[in-house]
Amino acid sequence: MENMEISDVLSVWEHHRSVNEYLLANLSEDQLSAAVPGEDRTIGYAWSYIHHVRLMWLKVSAVNLIAPIGKMETGRLWDRAYIGRHLKESGDGIASLLEGAEESGRITGFSYPATMFPSYLIAQEAHIRGKMVAQLTAIDKPISADVEHQMWDWKNKARR
Repeated sequence: MENMEISDVLSVWEHHRSVNEYLLANLSEDQLSAAVPGEDRTIGYAWSYIHHVRLMWLKVSAVNLIAPIGKMETGRLWDRAYIGRHLKESGDGIASLLEGAEESGRITGFSYPATMFPSYLIAQEAHIRGKMVAQLTAIDKPISADVEHQMWDWKNKARR
């Protein structure tokens, strides 16, 4: 396989972000505020976790990119537009981080080549997405079968 270019990596990152955006767009306020009985962490909190991990990497790797991006307030984690805006900001920050690594091929604080960095974030975020879907199913607030299918349909034009 030929070496991946940053433009290829950015394409993969953008596809991943479209899956996140699609799932978020198809969650109700009731689902976003839902938690497994006995746990404080809601589905909205899981989205904030994704956002804050991105911020952590920006703080370590490119502090200049973090300034315009705010943390998410826990009192608004049921608000889809609020969550979506923050995920867009942190996702754009990660894309800028990747673009900035094009020349050096490195991301500060990450031990592997920059082209591998999105794989790390995507694996983590996909795991959290899977936990969200499982949590919603466990508390009888599942996503629709169509939404679940569309998340895996890579030809889905509606997500792009």
